[in-house]
Amino acid sequence: MADWSKERGVADEIHIDQFIATVGGERVDQRFPNAAFPNADYIFANEKVLIELKVLETEFGDTDALKAREARLMREVAQKFSVGAILRGESKFKRYWAEARWNHYRVPLGRITEKANRQLRETKAALGEDGYRGLLWLVNDNFRGIGTDLALGLLLSTVGHRNPHVDGLVYVTNHYVDFPGDDFARLVWAPAYAEGVSQDLVDFVDRLGAAWFQFQEGVIGQMDDRQSGPDISLRGARPIV
Repeated sequence: MADWSKERGVADEIHIDQFIATVGGERVDQRFPNAAFPNADYIFANEKVLIELKVLETEFGDTDALKAREARLMREVAQKFSVGAILRGESKFKRYWAEARWNHYRVPLGRITEKANRQLRETKAALGEDGYRGLLWLVNDNFRGIGTDLALGLLLSTVGHRNPHVDGLVYVTNHYVDFPGDDFARLVWAPAYAEGVSQDLVDFVDRLGAAWFQFQEGVIGQMDDRQSGPDISLRGARPIV
């Protein structure tokens, strides 16, 4: 029986480049070769959408700073709670752990969003046109330190007023994810938007997501099951797979 947790998708730069070209987009560096500004990755001129691609790799959790915060967190937990409370998963421990993990990863994820915001802003300025919307496409490339719900919540907390050029984001996994009660492991495509974005941007991302799964099936074969659901905003996060 296949261990789907170890299977990989095709959400890497080479395949995403190929995919973008099939759905009417192009690389920004084709318009601005050797750009002197930090540019976004992709442009859809007809839809007036820019996309910045970021890949969250397994090394994300291996930085000295993150390891130091993790060690401090484990010491704090050991000091605040008994072994029994931890093993029983008592409510006070669970609340503390959830908040601590939130703060643990928020800073490094926030830096990713801030950099994407700068790249989207500078590319908009270089185009010299109003009306372009910016999307952050974040690929989790086999980093399992945080689950989908936590990752989305953290990302959503870094956009909006903090990074106004990120009008929406798409969180994608390049590894299969198990969800409680689901018979299938999933490759995740989870979009979210800033308050007040236009419906045409939502529709564009919906079309992009449908095309992305069709593209993946063309590379790795037909999937056993696909599920989708209503879009989400910055007020909440739910996986769309």
